[in-house]
Amino acid sequence: MRKLLAGLATAAFASVSGATFLSQAMAARSPETIARVNPLDNTAQRLATARAVKDGAPSNAAFFAKRAVAAMPLDQFALATSSSARQPEEQLAILNLAAALGWRDGPTNLALIERGLSEGRPDIAAQRIDATGRVFGAEPVLELTDRLLLVEGGLRELGFRAKARNDGAWWQSYFRSVPKSRSIGEARAALLASIDPEDGAWQRQMVQDAAIGFAAASMEDLLIPVTRSMNSALNGEGSLVFDTGFAAFDPARAGLTGEWVYPNAAPALLAKSASGNLLIEPTGANAGPVLSQKFIAEPGAWTLRARGKGGDGFTWQINCQSSGKLELGELATVAIGESIFTIPEQCRIAELSLLAKAGAETLVTLDMVEITKP
Repeated sequence: MRKLLAGLATAAFASVSGATFLSQAMAARSPETIARVNPLDNTAQRLATARAVKDGAPSNAAFFAKRAVAAMPLDQFALATSSSARQPEEQLAILNLAAALGWRDGPTNLALIERGLSEGRPDIAAQRIDATGRVFGAEPVLELTDRLLLVEGGLRELGFRAKARNDGAWWQSYFRSVPKSRSIGEARAALLASIDPEDGAWQRQMVQDAAIGFAAASMEDLLIPVTRSMNSALNGEGSLVFDTGFAAFDPARAGLTGEWVYPNAAPALLAKSASGNLLIEPTGANAGPVLSQKFIAEPGAWTLRARGKGGDGFTWQINCQSSGKLELGELATVAIGESIFTIPEQCRIAELSLLAKAGAETLVTLDMVEITKP
């Protein structure tokens, strides 16, 4: 928190250090000297307050902040900073006054977030986290947002704020960051799942952003159920593969973690037929994946089944993140058919891919792909 407050104080210092009636050189060198010489100069006191906060000197910060308030009682930054030297009841009254002056001041918001967290007011904490994120970006509130997610009522209140999506850029940056623990990853996944599915485009964007952070933390298994809950009707019962009939798949749209994905630079053209089948036309380019999907693996024997036509130039492959390529039998050489294979105990996340062979020329039509118990 000290580092966080210091960063916001830097912005405050920069905003006032260029005042025309103060020597800028002197201000940069020793703002405290100017403040002591000019006790009724609000700008001087703000400079000294910001410097003290940045230097980690809370008592000095409170001293100069109180002087800044005396010089200009409606100074929001000074009000919030001076509250740290007060008793809890007085501090809350001062913070409420500072809050009434606007929602953009960093120190005011940070102080109110801490009070909200400590006093069981997740609604206040969420409101001020959102305000800080909208002004300063996600970086200052990453840790605070995760903390709030883990307290009672925090997920609900942050969900309300995310749904409002006032300046969604900071939410996108937040979800792209790497969760620092499994419990935080689980809480973030729950927050994503709580976003109103009626606002599908917004929820989809957030899940797409979160895929970056979850992948970096090796927590993609937490994101796969969120993706699939957005299209629950397509969850094939008993199949590890989602959207077995390609009802939701759109080759023109980026696939999310847990959906069918059309890889970049795939050596084939993909399209949906009028009847909903997936048409895959090789381009004659190099070998490589043309269709893939990540899924949560369950150890034991399974059957991979692909129904359709053609596809002599295509093969299937399954890779476990922890143990590598699995033996697929027949479908390791052709695109249409079925194979029984085994998922080992250590395999938690796997990826199913359809690969085009080098020089493939024959069109393949896929009607259904599933992984079920034999």
